[in-house]
Amino acid sequence: MSEQTRKRILLSLIAVTAILAIGLLTSYRNCSAAFEEQKLDDVRRLTAQAGEQMTRKVERLQLTARFLANYLSGEAPPAGFDLSSLPACQNPPAPTDTAWAEHCLEALLRDNPDIYGASITYRPNPLPRSVYIYKNGAGQLLHDTIADSYPTSDEDGYLWYREPMQTGRDGWSPPYYDDAGKVLMTTFSAVFRLPTRETGAREVNTDGVVTVDVSSDRLREMVQELDLGPGGYGALTGRNGTYLYHPSPEYLQGRKTLEEVAKEKNDPDRLKMWEAIQRGESGIISHTSVTTGEDTWLLFVQVGNSGWSLQNTFVKNDIDFDQDTLRRRLIGTTSAALVLLLSLWVYATSRRTFFSIGREWLLSTGSTLLLIAAIGTTWALALRFPADSRASAEPVFTNTHKASVGCEQLPPLLGENNNTHRRVTELGVLSQVEHDYGARASCQKSLTPVFVKLGTNIEVLKFDGPTDVKVAGLVWTRVPADAPPEVKGAVALSAATDLKLELAESRVLPDGERLTRWHFQATLTQNRSSTRYPIEREAVHIGFQHPDPVVFDTPDGKDPALAGTAPDTNPSEGSGRGYRVYLVPSLGDYDLTTPSAKPGLYPNLAIAGWRAKQSYFEFLAPPRGSEFGLATSSSELIPPVLTLAVVLERDFADVFISNLTPIIVVAIMLFAVLLVSARLDYGRALSICMGMFFVIVFSHIGLRQRLAVQQIFYLEYFYFTIYAGILWVSFNCLLQGFQTKIKLIEDRDRLLVKTVYWPVLLGTLYVCTLTSFY
Repeated sequence: MSEQTRKRILLSLIAVTAILAIGLLTSYRNCSAAFEEQKLDDVRRLTAQAGEQMTRKVERLQLTARFLANYLSGEAPPAGFDLSSLPACQNPPAPTDTAWAEHCLEALLRDNPDIYGASITYRPNPLPRSVYIYKNGAGQLLHDTIADSYPTSDEDGYLWYREPMQTGRDGWSPPYYDDAGKVLMTTFSAVFRLPTRETGAREVNTDGVVTVDVSSDRLREMVQELDLGPGGYGALTGRNGTYLYHPSPEYLQGRKTLEEVAKEKNDPDRLKMWEAIQRGESGIISHTSVTTGEDTWLLFVQVGNSGWSLQNTFVKNDIDFDQDTLRRRLIGTTSAALVLLLSLWVYATSRRTFFSIGREWLLSTGSTLLLIAAIGTTWALALRFPADSRASAEPVFTNTHKASVGCEQLPPLLGENNNTHRRVTELGVLSQVEHDYGARASCQKSLTPVFVKLGTNIEVLKFDGPTDVKVAGLVWTRVPADAPPEVKGAVALSAATDLKLELAESRVLPDGERLTRWHFQATLTQNRSSTRYPIEREAVHIGFQHPDPVVFDTPDGKDPALAGTAPDTNPSEGSGRGYRVYLVPSLGDYDLTTPSAKPGLYPNLAIAGWRAKQSYFEFLAPPRGSEFGLATSSSELIPPVLTLAVVLERDFADVFISNLTPIIVVAIMLFAVLLVSARLDYGRALSICMGMFFVIVFSHIGLRQRLAVQQIFYLEYFYFTIYAGILWVSFNCLLQGFQTKIKLIEDRDRLLVKTVYWPVLLGTLYVCTLTSFY
């Protein structure tokens, strides 16, 4: 083949690979942009819906206060306020009837669970004394009075009265600490002006305010109940930017503003968001967290005309998407780029010799560097887009607030339609799961479901062999107040041995819930796959089950159907009621439940050789093939397994130093032997190769013993390649010792053997890398 023909073929290869690389890169960018745009649209939609839901709640609170303020002012009720469910507030008498106003205030307080307390506060004497009604921890209404004189200081605790009385305008106060209820709260005040008795004309001055209080605890629940997506967490700020709710409690306790926090953290994006909020705008900002370094979106919407702003900080990495597709397209682009650059390098070196270095050595050096870069890039892509061994069985963004359907079309449960697991990171998803199981139980006339909340804090997690995982920490259960006493706050771990539970606390909370906490330690048995070692992710699943999931409130605690009493009727009717216990995550016990916040894990959890990346609660489909003695009939539902999934990423640097360093050193020494083999006695050269062989063998055996895997894993390809290199160098020494003359090998002092060593070695490793991670 002529030199001109070779150059034409080489140029054609360059053109083809360039087109392929550009095509693959464009395909990746389009695919990535499509994923990003779809996620962004879903986040926008969810945040807008959450803002509308929050607006409805806040407007209802405002209308509640304005209804009584209008009544005391002799005005018509505000538009949009529905009194159909409040007979105590219908057909009001004359505005001077303060007793009726207080009676209606009490009814309004009972009707709205978002209101902590409410008051009618008049100017000091000679007008009637003010009344304040609020709820205690058990939800009971308590009455109190407010002093006839009010301080005029700048203390925040009196802003709910002082500012509306001075300005004559309705509005929300900044958060303050309430001495009566001992809670942090914010108050909406609606002003009223009593009609003059003689003329009916209104006085110029404001005569008082009707207030409704919302506690910070209830604001937290209101925000957590919003559907903000699987990777979003909300925050709520008042009219001056003071945090009404934030997952970090210190922001509320310190009465910090959004602007103050942004300046403290040197966060220009949040300052930009605060400027837009002041202008009454809603929007979205692409942001990198100054605390965690995570890529996020900052979304913010106005909450009606309250002056409040709802913010949704959405962590991009918490969204499940098709990482395999993105990784494969990028690896394909890397391969095409490698071929292109190699072709360009071959073309460049074929035209001239640089620095008196032969073309062969230039080709070898350039190819070696390009292959090292390609392998490193593939490692980085494998770490950035890890392969998920279990694809998500549900859409990432779902409308969790579904309307009830009839018994003819029941929602599918876990285990049906190949739906084997369901992640639960939001209260909305949890409510939907409870609704689905409740609807099934009602339609199928089966046992009444009781949902027991469970939380955990894992303090120790350690791998012990190929299948055992040791865990220890704290676990607690909350049995609802309306559950029968037969339902116990007990817990067991799935697939656990050596389980030890030590009772730490058992008491009844103010709202009637029964709290039980244990310290526990156990050894879990789980299958692990190390085929991609050391670039791998591993998910540890800690499953929790209730040891007594079926209970009856009969005197003997047994199924009444077994005694012949109403065997064909609903177990929830008749002589005894049957209950099936479902464990659900106690999401309200965590500041953040997004996977990147790692709920359920001790903040300083240390795992040798691993880093915790995410954790989340999920329901796993109940085991099939047997009812395990738990169901009373074939129509009964077996509870799903509540699982805390802990996603771990192996510490690559540790593995690189401990395992790859000897391989790299041996590869370099083999190359050195190859370079000086002509000056060494072949026996000495073979003894050097034998010594390096034993070094690699013992390292290989030790690694397999530590991992105790049954299959070939990625790092073993490095050992196999080094074995081949040792054989190749040994074979070359034997040829030299027997003085075998092979022209292709012997030409120019064995130049070919020396120059192809690194390209062949690294090329083999690159092919193995592609096979493992593509």
